[in-house]
Amino acid sequence: MARFLIDENLPRQLCGVLLRAGHECEHALDLGLRGRSDEQVLAAAQQLRSILISRDNDFSDVHQISVHHGIIVVRYPSEVSIERVITDVADLISRLQRGDFAGWLVILEPGRVRMRKPISG
Repeated sequence: MARFLIDENLPRQLCGVLLRAGHECEHALDLGLRGRSDEQVLAAAQQLRSILISRDNDFSDVHQISVHHGIIVVRYPSEVSIERVITDVADLISRLQRGDFAGWLVILEPGRVRMRKPISG
């Protein structure tokens, strides 16, 4: 099972779904990360050895991110229900193993998953 940090731009319910699936999960709001910079959120994920899940597209810039335990960026239009977003994230995680995320950037869009290895610099 894997460990996740859910960014503040996703609902706490996602943590509950992942916990019920046997994963470890913490939400940014519960860790006092509300309004913190992307760098601080990513540092918290690193410290917790967690895969970061966020709707923040800044995390999809592979040139700005070095070593990490995995980042999942959720790119869904605002008109997509939060229930669908949660279901699709949980489905993605159930299909991949923990090792599949280490160092990878995963972009989740409706009907599409892209995985990219960050460029180290």
